[in-house]
Amino acid sequence: MPLITLTILGLQPEQGAAEPPPAPRLPLPYTAWQWPNPTPAAPRPAQLAQQPTHLIGKALRYGRARAAQYPSPITCPDDPEARLLARFAPNAAAHESAALALLADLATDTALKAALSQSHGLVAISRLAPAHLQAGTDHAVVMGARYLHLSAAEWQPLAQDLNQWLKPDGLILITAASGRCYLGYTAAGAARMGAHDLPPLGCALNRNAQPLLEGDALRGMRRWLTELQMWLYAHPLNVHRAEQGRPELNSLWVWGRSRFDAQKIEAHLNLAPKPVPEFTPSPTAASAALAEKHSAPLIYTDSAVLAGALIRTTGAPPMRLAPNVTPQCDDLPERVLTGAQPLHLIWSEPAWCYLEGDINGWQQSLDAIEHFVQALSAPNPTQTRLMLDDGLSRQWLPARRGLARFWPFFR
Repeated sequence: MPLITLTILGLQPEQGAAEPPPAPRLPLPYTAWQWPNPTPAAPRPAQLAQQPTHLIGKALRYGRARAAQYPSPITCPDDPEARLLARFAPNAAAHESAALALLADLATDTALKAALSQSHGLVAISRLAPAHLQAGTDHAVVMGARYLHLSAAEWQPLAQDLNQWLKPDGLILITAASGRCYLGYTAAGAARMGAHDLPPLGCALNRNAQPLLEGDALRGMRRWLTELQMWLYAHPLNVHRAEQGRPELNSLWVWGRSRFDAQKIEAHLNLAPKPVPEFTPSPTAASAALAEKHSAPLIYTDSAVLAGALIRTTGAPPMRLAPNVTPQCDDLPERVLTGAQPLHLIWSEPAWCYLEGDINGWQQSLDAIEHFVQALSAPNPTQTRLMLDDGLSRQWLPARRGLARFWPFFR
């Protein structure tokens, strides 16, 4: 099994082996991410206590930890999408994240292509996400999908009604098969909303919305949001959720506006790397080029924005976008499963949970990554070597083996 590289945003490591034995809790050191109810520690999942079988825990405990300096995102320190772009696709425009995510969705979603082809006159497109503004005495905190727990069965009828409400304003709501949502603008819709979107969702979650909505540039957006919130308040979905004591979907978050150019999108999709065929050794030059492709790590990520940026990047490494937030071995080609090609897992779901204060979701996400690594290394677990980083400030190199373990003592 070759080296497996893990970039896990939101990773919070266990105590190092040289430190005193910790209490059965997982520390939450200071980070840029905020929690709604900060506590000194959170209960540690039972899986983390099983050190012999917890591969990521062993890598954190026995790996060679060192400080790391990764590029800073151009939006805000908390934005997972911009953080990944700064490191892996620095030439991509993080403020136009809608175009990047849309490109990744279009690569596999034929229904989305058909919907866009029937939406005439679109000049721009934004990301859109359901939101709950949690009211306080003098502020409202932005909460998102992990707080709302909005099901597809709830969203679909609301989306149909919402589209009817949006249509007179020259706007259209489009939901991809992935569940990601986009707001399309005609020229009239863009004039109605103004030229600027809200800050990225990663910069807004678990924060007071008021400072993020200020300024003359957002006047049109504020007016539209006020009308939207009044419409949502009376919608049957929210009436039903209120009766059940569940949080209401009382707003939408709109960000990442990008110019919509159907021809340019089609050109990028046509130039995107095609699936690489299986490699069969032979002395030909074509086989040598194919072998070189197989030697490059396959990037497997849950970030549609990063995936879209890699699609647009000439000479980018091979990439797979996960269809959901849980990594699955079934998503990977055979050559990765057999160890013939290295893997670089780039995962942001723990950070999104952390941003929203979803402690259980954060723990479950890390557990899912652990189970994925265990399944991937099952054929030969003793040979598995992990290299980890948190995408923020730390990395852990694989522990040295054999006589190399004693190298520091002889220098």
